[in-house]
Amino acid sequence: MAKALNNQDLIRKLKPNPLKPFYRRAVHSHVGSGLYVKVTAAAGRKYVARYIIKGKPVDVTIGNAMSMTLQEAKDKHLEGYNLAADGLDPRLSWQARIKSNEQATTMQSLFDEWLQFYGATPSQRSKRIPAPKTVREHQARWNRYCKAELGPLLVRDVNRQILVPFLRKLATTVPVEARHQLNVLRAMLSYAEDCQLIDDNALRGVTSGKIGGSAGAIGKRFLTVPEIVRVWQTLETQEEAGLLGKHLSTAIKILILTGARRDEVAGMRWQELDLQSGTWEINSERTKNRRPHTVYLAPETIQLLQNLEMFEGNDFVFSGQGRGTAIHPDSINTAIARLLGSSTSRTTHPAPLQDFEPFSPHDLRRSASTGWSQRCGATRDVIESMLNHSKPRLEETYNKNRHQEEQKLIWHEWAYVVTTALLGSNSESPESIAPRAAELAGQKMTPYSAAHSIVMATLVNALSAWLKEQNISKAEAARVLGISAQRLGQIEKGLSKSFTFESLSNMLARVGKEVIVSIRDI
Repeated sequence: MAKALNNQDLIRKLKPNPLKPFYRRAVHSHVGSGLYVKVTAAAGRKYVARYIIKGKPVDVTIGNAMSMTLQEAKDKHLEGYNLAADGLDPRLSWQARIKSNEQATTMQSLFDEWLQFYGATPSQRSKRIPAPKTVREHQARWNRYCKAELGPLLVRDVNRQILVPFLRKLATTVPVEARHQLNVLRAMLSYAEDCQLIDDNALRGVTSGKIGGSAGAIGKRFLTVPEIVRVWQTLETQEEAGLLGKHLSTAIKILILTGARRDEVAGMRWQELDLQSGTWEINSERTKNRRPHTVYLAPETIQLLQNLEMFEGNDFVFSGQGRGTAIHPDSINTAIARLLGSSTSRTTHPAPLQDFEPFSPHDLRRSASTGWSQRCGATRDVIESMLNHSKPRLEETYNKNRHQEEQKLIWHEWAYVVTTALLGSNSESPESIAPRAAELAGQKMTPYSAAHSIVMATLVNALSAWLKEQNISKAEAARVLGISAQRLGQIEKGLSKSFTFESLSNMLARVGKEVIVSIRDI
């Protein structure tokens, strides 16, 4: 009798016998005997196990020798041997397992089901459903980091011994993403537990620290006013050279002046704007915290928007390549990256800001909030309201009503800080601003823009000096500047695009007296 085979390569090299329909060779097994390889011309080589079932010998095919390893064949033979020893038919047990596996939930199908549930379920804290952008980010992260390795696994087979090493490995390269995926996987398994797909959540009690995850560094980059001036001037130079579209250039300027979020600016609609009253109403569907937000537009911001061409049938302020579409938010990042020289796209033009410290659209938002605090004296509560950060409902309502006028003043003052810096430097006196504005009027600025800058510079400097002398409260100062803003609006309406700077100078002298009289009558 031939010796039992115990070499996988030899088993796979066995040839059919042309004189016989089949033959079989014994294979070494964990229980000594009962495992064979059956060789036929038609079916090739298959592992066959002989069991005693209900007192009779039965041959059971357990796998193809070309795809099943010798060790797998031995293990399955042993499993069937133990089932038969317990009085069970291995064939029926294995058929039931196959049927169960076909009906079992994979991690991929669980993720798809959980994401649909997550996207339609209000959070306990905000009582609102997640923003579509958040849902898309979860989908993208799963596809990038988890789908290939975890997606095919059966939920019932996933345990801590599988998930923790996976997350630790992920944390060695992208610790912030490892933390994100820990939270998603924990939420998925909690959902599976609620649906009775599993008995226990394998990640319960596993913290970010245990897998080496990180919350990520808090952003600190903000642009100083001189840096903002350089960026602004670069935008205009690139636009004039035809290297940057007017819509993208203006969108970045609006980010600087308003401190709004990138996606909010990219998706701005004309119907959200009231340029007469100077407001931009962003509805709850477009804000990150799902709460409506009002941005008060300074005259400089309104002028930028009025200079954009409004295409018929397109409600979006910043139009994309296709009619009726908005620019993609990522196009703002790409435009900034090209200015900095960090874009992956090829270009033959040198990057004008390649020596500049890198910044992102969100850094422009941080720059605005820093300017509101450092240059305009805004309090933390006012800044939080202007940024539309989430707060308890009662506190939010109170602060919104309390700070509306102050917010408007800060937005106007910040735009003035930026535009005055563009005219020269913030250290210049009102007397030196007018000649500089006149000089720019003959170069890049329109007479109307120059006139507005002179009016604003003269009035604000005069009012600031007067307010310091009077030492009045902030509330009274806000009322004073409110009156001057109204008067300035009247001046703007009366300005003609064909004027002389001499007539403007005379008008300023008259307006200054009227404003002071109005102030003293408070």
